[in-house]
Amino acid sequence: MMSPIVQALLNARAGGSWRAFSAGSQPLGRANPYTFAILKDAGIALDPRFLPLDWHCFAGASAPRFEIVLTLSEDVAWEDMPAWNGVPRLVHWALPDPLAMSCSAPERLSLIGAWRDLARARVDAFLAEEGQAMQIGTSANDNRTGWLRALGA
Repeated sequence: MMSPIVQALLNARAGGSWRAFSAGSQPLGRANPYTFAILKDAGIALDPRFLPLDWHCFAGASAPRFEIVLTLSEDVAWEDMPAWNGVPRLVHWALPDPLAMSCSAPERLSLIGAWRDLARARVDAFLAEEGQAMQIGTSANDNRTGWLRALGA
């Protein structure tokens, strides 16, 4: 449920320099309503037809080539991941799962809002770091300049 929030934040805040996708190892097949509410509260739209995807749909020769695969779960198992197309850098943000806590609906919405704000800070730091790395790479004749960068979350 949390990776769609990171996907939306990255796509909204990257200004077109990155394209983020969201998938997981055990998608529910339906979007969590908190996702839409939390993003709407932040002024970010997520396509109302959004459905969580299984990460295996991003594996194989016809799948997008990722520069980075970002995981969010505190209990991620790298060995269970599919074989990604290309050789992406694996990055892990161990963010707590606000759905794992027992609380009322208003408390949960507040927890997810705090989680979104934490994720937004991580996204902003990530984009700043990658932007700086891209400037260094460009000055070192990096051949990736101008390519759309893809991130799987």
